[in-house]
Amino acid sequence: MDPTLTRSQAHKYFGELYQKERSPDAQKQVDDVVKNVSDIFVRIKRIEEIDEQSGGGSRGVETRGDGNRRRGSGGANRGPARKPAAKKAPAKKPGPAPAKPGFLTSLFGGDLAKWGERTGTLDSGFLALNLKLSKSVPRVFDQFDEDSIITAIRAFRFAVVNAWESFPPEKYNILVCAYQLFQELIKVPVLFKKQDTPATIIQETLKAQVLYAQLLKMQGWEKVLVDEFPAWVSKMEDISKLANQTEKVMRQIVGLEKTRPKLSDCFLAVYAMERKKIMGWPELLDELKVKDPVMDEYRAPESVMQRIHKKISKLKEEIRTRKESIQEIQEIRKNYFKTDENGRVTVDFLDNILTFIIRKTQPDKAMNEDYIKSQKSEPHRLLHLLLADYEMTVLSLLTGTVQVDHDAGGVGDGILFKSGLFKLEADESLGVHREMEEFLRKYKNTTFTFQAYVAGLKAGSKDAMIGGFAHVVARANKLFRRTVASLRLVLHNHEQAVEKEASGKASDNLLRTKSYPIEVLEPSLRFIPMHDRVLAGSTRLNGMRVEEAIETIVMNLYNYLYIFRDDELVRTLASIPRLKSEIQGIQKRLTRYGEEVQN
Repeated sequence: MDPTLTRSQAHKYFGELYQKERSPDAQKQVDDVVKNVSDIFVRIKRIEEIDEQSGGGSRGVETRGDGNRRRGSGGANRGPARKPAAKKAPAKKPGPAPAKPGFLTSLFGGDLAKWGERTGTLDSGFLALNLKLSKSVPRVFDQFDEDSIITAIRAFRFAVVNAWESFPPEKYNILVCAYQLFQELIKVPVLFKKQDTPATIIQETLKAQVLYAQLLKMQGWEKVLVDEFPAWVSKMEDISKLANQTEKVMRQIVGLEKTRPKLSDCFLAVYAMERKKIMGWPELLDELKVKDPVMDEYRAPESVMQRIHKKISKLKEEIRTRKESIQEIQEIRKNYFKTDENGRVTVDFLDNILTFIIRKTQPDKAMNEDYIKSQKSEPHRLLHLLLADYEMTVLSLLTGTVQVDHDAGGVGDGILFKSGLFKLEADESLGVHREMEEFLRKYKNTTFTFQAYVAGLKAGSKDAMIGGFAHVVARANKLFRRTVASLRLVLHNHEQAVEKEASGKASDNLLRTKSYPIEVLEPSLRFIPMHDRVLAGSTRLNGMRVEEAIETIVMNLYNYLYIFRDDELVRTLASIPRLKSEIQGIQKRLTRYGEEVQN
């Protein structure tokens, strides 16, 4: 190197020297010198030393004052003179040679330096030499103090476990992504303190780059972090005190793309230092293969996902049970109640029951419509007759031997239920009947109407007669409800067995249940014994098939419950609007949890 070179001449000479053809290893050493040495004269000296060590000297690069000497020496030694001449036209050679000026242009105040200045991410020396990361870049990552870090992590951790109950997937996933990003960001400052190379920083921050790219793609992420998340924290008893500090940190996170330098530009600047070229954000996303974030289903730790799935399954089960309840109520209304043209329940069937039971219990009474009507209109007298019918008709079918017609003719005995299976009902029937008779003896000559009874109940009357009768009614209704539940289970089991048989899949054991008594009341496939036999004997069920008789009993008992305003039945029959409303509410929750809902 000519020691008389001025600094501007040295820069020109450095440019010519840098473009010199050399081996890949030698070129790498030259690039390292360019990165690490800022003084132009020292750079030139080091590069010349590298070229001398690699055997290339400084041939092909002219310095001031030696051109004539080199040209003049060509006649004395033709061999060496031809070699420099061959290397004077690197621009004509194919391959990477055309890229050299572009790189050099970047070094000398080109696009890279201008981009770095505009974004605030790169500092450059004289004539944009010795580009390096701005001191502002590490500060972007190092802006979170210790208290902020602790607060944010506590709030985020609590949210990851619990916020899914309040936020739909698209918002919950924003919190999870922001939490993961925050964890990565607070690891970055140490990389700058260790003065790691750009390549190392790139590698160590890959996860942060991807997470930040995904967060920026999430719709409404800023509002969720700045407004909704702190508001949610303030409502959580365990972390409500963290709300203000959490909001501060969230504003810092949102501000990462609003301040100078932006976080995205900081990442790009590290790539620029490593690759010596400008890289756009979309280009980086393509290179990192950043996918669109998942927004329609939760992305949570496995333990949290188990809780979410359990909750969703529970809600779906609640919908299923409510739909089944609606269907059951509709079937009860259709199968067990008769209504007039105005939709009101009619109880005309009571006439036949009362006629039968009065003839059995009051044979000396003259049977006429007026007497039956009077018995129907007074609740205490009606209940007394219905309890008597329960003992004579219902219990005889449930606890005793029944008579049925045989195919071959004649009548035979049979047992539908194992002895003792309905002992509780039999005992309770006896007790309620006795209490009813005591009430009648006490109020033998009292006229008592349904209107007076219902009005007294609604008004909370302390009348001893109304209170005493209400107690009897409550016991009777409980007995009727229990019997209905048992017999409906028997009918349901029988229906399933019939379906099994119709499909040709009934086992021998199942078919044998047609002939032996029911021993236990539980959900299971089995037939009603002798279900297609016709009852004989002296009850009002005479002439009905066994299955039909059980259906009739259930219908009668449901109507008894309705007549005496059983709270449970009345609420059940009127509950369809409520159940539908509850289903809609649950469906909205499922939709919020990202589940597709089918009506």
